Amino acid sequence: MFARMTIIGALLGGSACQPTPAPAPPRAALVIASAPPPNAAPATPDPGPTLATDPEPVVEVGAPARRGTCDEALDTVGAQRWTGRAVTTGIMPGPSHLTTRILQRNQDVATLVVQEHHTTTKDRGQDDQPHGGWACVSSTTYQGTVSGGKRMTLRLTSDGGEASELVCTKRSVRVAGAQARRIRVPSTEEGCNASRWQPAKRRTLEVLACVSASDPEGTPFFVAAAGVEHVTYDNDDCGDPTTALRAVAKDGAIAPAMRISEQPDEYIPADLRRPK
Repeated sequence: MFARMTIIGALLGGSACQPTPAPAPPRAALVIASAPPPNAAPATPDPGPTLATDPEPVVEVGAPARRGTCDEALDTVGAQRWTGRAVTTGIMPGPSHLTTRILQRNQDVATLVVQEHHTTTKDRGQDDQPHGGWACVSSTTYQGTVSGGKRMTLRLTSDGGEASELVCTKRSVRVAGAQARRIRVPSTEEGCNASRWQPAKRRTLEVLACVSASDPEGTPFFVAAAGVEHVTYDNDDCGDPTTALRAVAKDGAIAPAMRISEQPDEYIPADLRRPK
C-alpha cells in the first residue's frame, strides 16, 4: 500500500536539517471601534475572497509570517519547466486542499516552488467539489543544483534554510482527461476508500516522478511539462498513485474532482443524495 503523497523537506520524510524557527512577530495592536449611532443601518458583511485565480492570503494574528504569497513567477529564458498539482477534496467536513509544485531547470541550476492553498468555504450542498475560492496558506521556494538527464538529482535549500535532496526520474504514465471526475467503488483496503475515473479513457503522458533521496521507495510526487495533477477524494489515496493522475487544463483551471450526484448512494449521506 502506497503512503500518502507528501512534499519535500520534513513533509517528504527526508533527513533534511531543521532550521531554527524565526521568532514570532509582535501581535497586531487591538483596535476597538466606536459604537455606531442607535439608528445606523447594519454594516454589510464582507463576503471574503472568492477568486480562484487571485487568492487572498490566510494570515492569523500573531502567527509567524509566511515565506511566500503564492504569486512567485519563474521566467528564466531557456529553462525547462514542469508543473504538478495535488487536489484533495470530497464531502467530508473541512476545506479542500491544493498543493502546486513548479520545478524549473536552467542548465545545472534548479528552482522548486511549493504553494499550499485551501478553499475559503466548504459548501457540501454543491454537487461539484471542490467548490469555492482558494486562499494561499503558504509558499516556499527551494533553489540549488541539478545533475543528470533521465534521472536527475536535485540538491536544494529552501528560503528558510531547509536542505533537501530529490531524485526525479522520467517515466510514462496513463492519465485521465482534464475534466475527468472520481467515482467511488468498493475498496479492498481496510480503512481506505477507492475510486475510478469517469470518463475512464486515459492517455499516455511523460512525467517526472520525484522522491526524497533518503527514501527512494517512498511515494513520489509528479510534475510534467504539460501539467499533471493527483486527485484524492475522501481518503481514496491508498493505491497506486499513478491511477489517480489526470491532465491539467490548458488554462490551468481546476476542474471538479468529484460530483456528488454521480456517486453510488451507499457512499453518500442520505441528506446529500440527489436524483440520478
